[in-house]
Amino acid sequence: MKNIFLLFFFIIFSCSKIDEVKDNTIQKVKNKASTTTEVVWKKSVDKLFQNTTAINSIKLGEVYDKGLIFEIKNQKGVKIDFLGGFYQCFFKYQSDKNDLFKFLNDLKTDKADISDNELMKTNEVTILEKINFIKSKFPEIYNKLDFFTEFNNIGELEYYQIAKYPHYNILIYDKSNNTFYHFVENYQD
Repeated sequence: MKNIFLLFFFIIFSCSKIDEVKDNTIQKVKNKASTTTEVVWKKSVDKLFQNTTAINSIKLGEVYDKGLIFEIKNQKGVKIDFLGGFYQCFFKYQSDKNDLFKFLNDLKTDKADISDNELMKTNEVTILEKINFIKSKFPEIYNKLDFFTEFNNIGELEYYQIAKYPHYNILIYDKSNNTFYHFVENYQD
């Protein structure tokens, strides 16, 4: 009778252990499948984002189609069109600081509640985040921004920003030669 009881106990214990191993194995497979799905999804989205991104030459007057009321010299510009109508523009040009600032401060907006009234001094943090994003996700596009990223090698710079819906502007001003490195992106409310 003892042997039957031990055999019965052993069978119940073995079944319990088998269920535990089965449950652990199923959970590991689910976790692996979930992780794999996440990685595949992220790679797919990144690929779609990369394949639908275009880069073209542009002038500042094409962004601000109301017409520029100040003089621009030696202009270079690149527009990066992303999925969903979002874009970023990178310009380098020479201009009079006061004329440019007046133009940006006077821009009209129909969303005053999310727009700035005037240019504000800032630092390099935001523009470096924007550039590093492009560098990490789109290295081939980043290489085409060498005219813009050269500001990294200049010592005495002033940084400004202004959001006038639908555009956000960052200006990097090299006061030694009145050169501006001007970043513009559109944004949605």
